[in-house]
Amino acid sequence: MKTALVTLIVGMPYQCAWREVCEPGWRAYAKRHGYDIITIEEPLDRSTRALNRSPSWQKCIVLGASVCRGYDRIVWVDSDIVINPSAPAVTKGVPIEKIGVTDEMLALSSQDRNEVLTFLSERCKTMAPDLLTFALHSYRDPSAYHAAWGLPRRGAHILQAGLLVLSPKYHRSLLEHVYFAYEDKGAATNYEMRPLSFEIQDRGLQHLIDQRFNALIVWSLHRYQICVTKAVSTPEHISVFIASEYKNNYFLHFAGRQNLLNTAKMALDGLLPGHDCSSSGAD
Repeated sequence: MKTALVTLIVGMPYQCAWREVCEPGWRAYAKRHGYDIITIEEPLDRSTRALNRSPSWQKCIVLGASVCRGYDRIVWVDSDIVINPSAPAVTKGVPIEKIGVTDEMLALSSQDRNEVLTFLSERCKTMAPDLLTFALHSYRDPSAYHAAWGLPRRGAHILQAGLLVLSPKYHRSLLEHVYFAYEDKGAATNYEMRPLSFEIQDRGLQHLIDQRFNALIVWSLHRYQICVTKAVSTPEHISVFIASEYKNNYFLHFAGRQNLLNTAKMALDGLLPGHDCSSSGAD
């Protein structure tokens, strides 16, 4: 099947970060598995509504974009994901009619999740009380995760929307429904992720893939600092931590910790494949 890795990178800082840190691994990985790479560097929707909400929503209209025509499979990958080139094919084993996706509930064991969320909730009481409900309640249970957004209280998973194995033929209408039917409620609500998680499950389209294909560094870091009680504070500690996570996972996702993405280039020096910085980021 003709397959492309697709991402949206709007704005020079994000484009530079992708080209400097992410592109080398993406190129090597795509070459190994015969995937194309499509980087979209301008908004697909320039309406007032689109410009007043996070660009993250625009992944929901990517399957109808002209650059994606002719592909059987589109693998949406957030631009703050670093790919380990030795990773297996992300599309392998995913039925064409299903959506390959990870469950964020599995990012931590139930014990570690409880310990991390309890710690974060205590911090929220003084630092960000408006986030308390989300930190304390909605991440403990998938149905509560959806209900906190105003959706029906159901769903067995928190589907992480940073990595989606899609088919334009089967999934375009679903994603576009989410794009046009729902509004942005802000960063605390994870933008498009909650309605996407809900709608995918409501149609029974989820096909859970290996958690290593969307390893969220923020959860790993919280676990390491709170549950293992190891400090990650100095530049040296951070570099060692990022390098370890990179080697132990397939796709390392820096969502919520873009500041660490800036550190990753130094941390992964010698681990990332060679890269000509003058090359274009678009195919």
